[in-house]
Amino acid sequence: MKDKLKQIFEKTLSSKGHYLLGLSGGSDSMGLFYALLYQKISFEVCTVDHQSRSAIALEVEALTKLCQKHGVVFHLKRVVGISPGESNLEDRYREKRYALFQEVYSHGNFDGLLLGHHADDQVETILKRFFEGASIRTWGGIAPVSARGTMKVIRPFIETSKEEIRDWLKTWGASWFEDETNQDERYLRARMRGELIPLLREKFGKEITKNILNFGLKMRLLGDHFAQTGGEKIEGPIGCFYPLQRAISRLEAEFFLRDICDEQGLCASREELERMSLAIESKELGIEIRRPSKRLILDHHGIYLERESKVDYSFERGETGEVGWQGVVKGKVVFFAPEGGFELKKPSLLTQRLPWGVTLKKWYTLHKVPAFLRERIPVIFNEGKLVGECLTGINREDGHVKWVLTFK
Repeated sequence: MKDKLKQIFEKTLSSKGHYLLGLSGGSDSMGLFYALLYQKISFEVCTVDHQSRSAIALEVEALTKLCQKHGVVFHLKRVVGISPGESNLEDRYREKRYALFQEVYSHGNFDGLLLGHHADDQVETILKRFFEGASIRTWGGIAPVSARGTMKVIRPFIETSKEEIRDWLKTWGASWFEDETNQDERYLRARMRGELIPLLREKFGKEITKNILNFGLKMRLLGDHFAQTGGEKIEGPIGCFYPLQRAISRLEAEFFLRDICDEQGLCASREELERMSLAIESKELGIEIRRPSKRLILDHHGIYLERESKVDYSFERGETGEVGWQGVVKGKVVFFAPEGGFELKKPSLLTQRLPWGVTLKKWYTLHKVPAFLRERIPVIFNEGKLVGECLTGINREDGHVKWVLTFK
């Protein structure tokens, strides 16, 4: 046990760190509580009272005394505004718990939030996501380390079985509370725990758990590999550009797109993502996913997330900005225009000709300007005539000087 715990904590925690432990009183979080004491790792406790069970008051009292006994700082938070009869109860309680943990976390100098999820939880999660038809990206299950808001969330026991944790607690002479909702078949996880997983073990043998965990690990490794698909993101007030540095497969494209949607809070259907993934693989352009305030657009060199709000901007003489369309995306771009007497406005037609005889469309194509910016970004007029543009940073006119266009 001592060697196993040392190995677990050396892999996930710093001996000099200070952590916040989410303590429910169940065997998983209690095992983590005693293991942290055993390994002499500094931590505080936060217990969330869901106010959904009559026994919780006695449990909170016992946890308070336990922390006092061992000199551990104890924080108590209570859930309000959720009725036990509501739909999606598990999800609502989970979101509220994280919000309450965040309150405590943000007022302390913590190196991470510790949660007691274990290997049995991981098996349930992987199976649940698989049978629900979730994306491959989620088949890796619960991440051992993740971020939630400003919190670094760490699950040291994610590869340790519940049975082993309980054996450790018995060795330490420690007890835990049994939450009756864990057997409440109104909850999907309770039904999986009580019916589905025992059936799978009966039919396929106990090794089924190990095989599912191994499958989840491979999916996480695959996801980490595919996360390297894109280059460095370019971001600014009007949107984000995610470059693709090489040709990628449909499967890689799906991982890439789902990561973008998760990051940007864009809810896309499986069919939409599959369609765009296929387009990326086959190098088909003109595919987009549109929502009221956002648009995901497939371009030659990557994916653009456009925020479909009014584009406000100002300009002044100067050189503090980037040249070319990347500067536009970042929010500040250098362009060339007459000393005075010009105006900026969106092009009415891309067939309008620049002073050197080429149309805007051909000029932009020649210099590989993304199509999604061509009609949205203003061009330069002087005395009613088109005299320049802001997307290439090229100056072909005598007497034009540098200006800086700033987007808001």
